[in-house]
Amino acid sequence: MPNPLVSQLTIPDSNGTGSITYDIKDAQARDDINTLYTLIEGGVEFIGVIAPSPAHQIFDGDTTNPVTIKDGSSTKSVTASVGDIVFQDTNEFIWDGSVWRAFGEATGLKAFAFADTGSTSYTPAGSVSQPSFTGSSSSVTITAADNTSGNYQPKGTVSKPTFTGTGVRLVTGNIAVPKTYTTTTATTENKTATVSAAGSGTATYTPGGSCSGTAVTLNTTTVNSITAVGSLPSATYTASTENLAFSWGSLPTKGSAQTVATTVKNVTDPSFSGTAVRLVTDNIAVPKTYTTTTATTENKTATVSAAGSGTATYTPGGTVSQPTFTGTKVQLSGTTTAAGTVSKPSFTGTAATITVTPDNTP
Repeated sequence: MPNPLVSQLTIPDSNGTGSITYDIKDAQARDDINTLYTLIEGGVEFIGVIAPSPAHQIFDGDTTNPVTIKDGSSTKSVTASVGDIVFQDTNEFIWDGSVWRAFGEATGLKAFAFADTGSTSYTPAGSVSQPSFTGSSSSVTITAADNTSGNYQPKGTVSKPTFTGTGVRLVTGNIAVPKTYTTTTATTENKTATVSAAGSGTATYTPGGSCSGTAVTLNTTTVNSITAVGSLPSATYTASTENLAFSWGSLPTKGSAQTVATTVKNVTDPSFSGTAVRLVTDNIAVPKTYTTTTATTENKTATVSAAGSGTATYTPGGTVSQPTFTGTKVQLSGTTTAAGTVSKPSFTGTAATITVTPDNTP
């Protein structure tokens, strides 16, 4: 990003109530602009390359006019007008009406930069013949072998097996299952509870005592308040007008005097005098042991059926008939065309010539 330009400078006036704007002038730049404007006012034109000759060389500030210009294999004399441009070796000169001014260098330009015409040949258009393939037929033998990862499943059916079993029903004898229970307290023992400071919850007891007061003595001083903080100097730049403006800012405004504390001179520590209290409950009968007896029982039976889960404990008798498979025989065979050659394509193009002619029209 280019640096911002400054064309104007604005500063506060001597009274501090307004501002003054100054325009910045570069005399050398204005002179250079006028010279360039004079040279290009009527346009510029390239008139040729100075013919190489030790006795005929121009330089910055040279007044030679007319000059000798290359014209193909010969030379010609040309009188330069204001704005005419010539090349000499790798240097560029422009005629300002009185002298030649060096203003550039043509380093890196090759011979074609100074040529009037140039030509070359190329073959842009044409076609490529379509290749053909010639192959020979050969036999392929396919064999079938047992393989769990094979890719062919023969056709066929499997007969549905049948199962013949022996029905069994398992029933237990009578089982005495407890129906009701009775629980009684066998013995109790006395316990007491000591009340100490509660770790959490609502306090229910406040011990007696007293707490003496505290006294604080301060050191003070007097300071003035600030009713306005003022403002800092600032600078602003406006790109559209290229204006740089400065502001001096303002000082803070002093207010009325205030008394404030500076340090704590003395603090008297408080003290507490209390009465020690220990709280104990009366005896509380707490159950120590229990007695549980079965009041009544009832008889139950259990029927055993097929288990939904767990280890089987019973296997019914019976047999399953062996299934049979009936399949369809399949013969696998085929042919392939694997060997052969591809003909080499050929390209047929149309030759053309490109001619380049520079346009020297101003």
